[in-house]
Amino acid sequence: MLGRLCSRSLLNAAPFAVRRALCAEKLPPRPSSVTMAQKGVRYDGPVVRSGNVLQKACATEGCTKKAISPTDYCSAHGGGKRCAVDGCNKGAQGPTDYCTTHGGGTRCVAEGCNKGAVGPTDYCIAHGGGKRCAADGCNKGAVGSTDYCSAHGG
Repeated sequence: MLGRLCSRSLLNAAPFAVRRALCAEKLPPRPSSVTMAQKGVRYDGPVVRSGNVLQKACATEGCTKKAISPTDYCSAHGGGKRCAVDGCNKGAQGPTDYCTTHGGGTRCVAEGCNKGAVGPTDYCIAHGGGKRCAADGCNKGAVGSTDYCSAHGG
């Protein structure tokens, strides 16, 4: 009976925890390290699970975030590309060498505006970018995770 429960179709369709419970002796143990096959490198340090993928964990003790390549740290602990302005330790945005404060990332396309664009739009909040207030007739930007601007309870 156990052999039938561990059929390939069940293994592909069932969640990992169910497969592990039903087919413990047939499944390989969970990997404890990340294999970067495309680079031919094996990483034996700490890992974090992101969906079904194991990724290199931040090397800072107690941090559970994933490290940003090619460093061993997450963005909060200095990983990834940093802003090129002297004294700024924020992360660089997109393909630029600067953080949003210093002109990195997507900029508002309104003429004469140098603010950062918000969300999937090409505009800053002042020029209509980002999520808008849900109150009738209001065109201000919504605040935080709410659907309303500060004047309408956001």
